[in-house]
Amino acid sequence: ATVIRPSYITGPGKVPLCNLGGRRTDFIADVINEKEIDLPDSGLSLLQPVHVKDLAESFLLAAETEKTIGQVYNICLERAVTITEYIKLNAFAFGKEARISYLPLEQMLAKYGDSISETGLRFFATHMCYDISKAREQLGYRPHISTPDAIIESALWTAHDQGLL
Repeated sequence: ATVIRPSYITGPGKVPLCNLGGRRTDFIADVINEKEIDLPDSGLSLLQPVHVKDLAESFLLAAETEKTIGQVYNICLERAVTITEYIKLNAFAFGKEARISYLPLEQMLAKYGDSISETGLRFFATHMCYDISKAREQLGYRPHISTPDAIIESALWTAHDQGLL
């Protein structure tokens, strides 16, 4: 077997990851309406998505050679962004300003309670930053899009899909 380990998946068809560590369907509406967005702690946790097309490409690349059998590959885009930058990129997609409030993680958990996944928020507040050099060298993996462009693409797709634009 070959293991492909994707980070969080973005691109057309995927609702963006929200500030609460899930995929709230009203997240993009909140961004467009410039509602205050709570972020855990300092907002400096790192997030490094993978575009759905690049994930699919990684499977094809792995299937093309037997050298991948028994190997594990991290698959994501070239660079990570802070969760603050992530929120700002979503707002930028619509020509909006991101209104961000930073709260200690435990305070966010208390504020949102059972309406969110504690595991999801804790995961969102943890660095998600990966090294793709092995996939580059052994698979020839090359992401087709930049991290900012992928984030913006997902935000725009979601807004169109939800009839917000």
